[in-house]
Amino acid sequence: MEKLDHIHRGIRPYLEEVGFSKWARVYSTNRRYTFMTSNMAESMNAANNAARHLPVALLVECLRSLTQN
Repeated sequence: MEKLDHIHRGIRPYLEEVGFSKWARVYSTNRRYTFMTSNMAESMNAANNAARHLPVALLVECLRSLTQN
């Protein structure tokens, strides 16, 4: 926040008035892109979780479909 004060003194009061949940990702109540992580590998693992029990051929098809969408 101190860095923002150096850019413009009105930024901090404005952001505090708006509320952290509106601009700070860490305080957001919404799920970003339906994943709570920005790490691509972790995102893929979260998406693959339901398909892990499938036979290999179906798992590969699920992964192909996921990456194409």
